[in-house]
Amino acid sequence: MIPRIPPTLRFLALALLWAGHLALYLLFFQPGPYEQADRLYATGRYYAARAAYTQLARPYTDETIPAELLLRQGMIATVRGEYSTAEHTLWRALSRGLEGQAHGLAVLYLGHVLHERGSHDRAAEVLTRQGTCTQPLEHCPYGGPRTVLQADWSMQQGEYAAARAGYQTALQARLNTTWRTYAATRLALLEAATDPDAAVAYLDATRTWQLFPAVPFSAALLPPAAEVTQQATQLRAILTANPADRLQLLGQLYTEQGRYDLALDTFAQIPPDSPHIVSARAYMAYLQWRSNPEQENLNSLEALVLAYPNQPAAQTLLAVAQLGEAGLHATEPSTRTLALLPPDRPDTALAWALWYIQQRDYLQASLQYQEALRTARPSQVGRYALQAARFYLESSYEICTDGLPAAETAVRAMPNTADAWTVLAAVRYQCSEFAAAIEAAEQARTLAQQAGGQRADATFYLGAALAYMGDAAAARPLLIEAADLAPASIWRERAELLLADLDE
Repeated sequence: MIPRIPPTLRFLALALLWAGHLALYLLFFQPGPYEQADRLYATGRYYAARAAYTQLARPYTDETIPAELLLRQGMIATVRGEYSTAEHTLWRALSRGLEGQAHGLAVLYLGHVLHERGSHDRAAEVLTRQGTCTQPLEHCPYGGPRTVLQADWSMQQGEYAAARAGYQTALQARLNTTWRTYAATRLALLEAATDPDAAVAYLDATRTWQLFPAVPFSAALLPPAAEVTQQATQLRAILTANPADRLQLLGQLYTEQGRYDLALDTFAQIPPDSPHIVSARAYMAYLQWRSNPEQENLNSLEALVLAYPNQPAAQTLLAVAQLGEAGLHATEPSTRTLALLPPDRPDTALAWALWYIQQRDYLQASLQYQEALRTARPSQVGRYALQAARFYLESSYEICTDGLPAAETAVRAMPNTADAWTVLAAVRYQCSEFAAAIEAAEQARTLAQQAGGQRADATFYLGAALAYMGDAAAARPLLIEAADLAPASIWRERAELLLADLDE
């Protein structure tokens, strides 16, 4: 059951919470040497914040640098994905006597870093031993986020009972909207297969929860709010779909997310008389092999393909199994499997294209992508054209001769799809069509913003194209924006390389 504050206590509870969080804001945003840099960090301007913290550290040696500044440097390294540096720096900050809420913040970041580095037990130990707050709730703002992160780690390791309990505990804390929505969405994802009504209730409750104050600097440890909203919207659509389709759609969602055990349990619930039963069996055969490829084989999936030649799910999954990253490496089994697929279908051509890519035969792969476009239905052309354009972009094979027409076809077929416009911008950029790349990147950004999100890749290509056209003044803020939107990605790395060139 979702906890609610009794009306008679609501005002008092909120007053206490705001008072406690005000003290936290004063701790970090009080007038002083870190105030300006802290505000840059808190608003997601990580590139500028890093430069400011670096400047503040110049007067100090390794022995004299303050713990508060080490904490901030560790936080910056964390959001940039530089986890080795972050761990070392955060430990140094803690060893120099951080106290109170600054200590809690350092522990929160350190736990996240240790988990990202694969040290799950150490992460849990750090949060348990060093993250305990003995003060009243209103003075422990990082307790709720810490519990959410621990639940996340349990979920990633398949410990679903612990994850469910963790999210439920976190929702009883005074989380602000950002953390509460994230925790509720994750809990709804866990409940979806067994109790869809409860899952919908968790998603719906995010609209009525009380407004609790934000916790400074903690949002950087979560996915972007637009991404969480998109996940919640997708899950809600599945949960409110036709009941006959719900389990199949949910199982596919779990599969896409790599939650194979949840997917298997969900597909197993589909009744034998369901129109989805063959597809469900195909997914189960694939997932059983995918979960343990050394002991399981693909015989049952191959049998389904032979028994149901018009069942696309079985055919696609068999091709994915053979051609995916965990597939067999021998050439003969893969070609034998592909020969089972029906001819003159775009999915079959795509499977052959992927096989040729594995053989690094890009000419034949290109021909198969063209075949996929030739055999695709009009409603499918955009999807296959986009996949073809990505192949040319990633391989650099005939990118301007064949990749550019494919990207343009994708945009014509899907004019309201930001992905298509972004790939078109990338291809045009690689083909030195900088003015046209700017146009495509701007359209991708507009579509993303209309959907409530932002795109680091489109922003990078916009800034990069402007830079190559000689407009450094316009390019620089866009490249910084791209770095800030995805600080732990290749887009930040590529943006910083161009920024360094602009500064020379």
